[in-house]
Amino acid sequence: MCGGAVLLDWLDGPIARRLGTSPAGAVYDLEADSWLTLSAAAAATVWGGLPARCLTAPVLRYPLLARALRHLPYEEVFASEPRWARWTGIAQMLLFTAALAPFGGRATRGAVRLAAPVVAPVQAAVMLALHHRLGPGRARG
Repeated sequence: MCGGAVLLDWLDGPIARRLGTSPAGAVYDLEADSWLTLSAAAAATVWGGLPARCLTAPVLRYPLLARALRHLPYEEVFASEPRWARWTGIAQMLLFTAALAPFGGRATRGAVRLAAPVVAPVQAAVMLALHHRLGPGRARG
């Protein structure tokens, strides 16, 4: 089921770019992506054997978002996110997917064990950097 959700998530972007979307649709898409990430992180931690620190970035998003929303409208919080932020999110989801892979053998488990200590702190640092880029006085309360 998680694989189907990820596949549909990857398909909705090209469809939205081609057909257009509403402001509400953009919000729902981003929040659905975040819930998918949080759910995948929790599942990968419980069932996939990932260390609990892999939940840090998905959980950290919500208090950082709440803090930013005190000073900025929702659409400005995520406007002009750097391209590298997307790639770190993809790396994070690949880690969660690999940890949950039903076909995962010794090589997959080894790759997950090697990647988790790198991907988890990098993604948490990215979340903090994205929040910090909002600038002094804009997202600080």
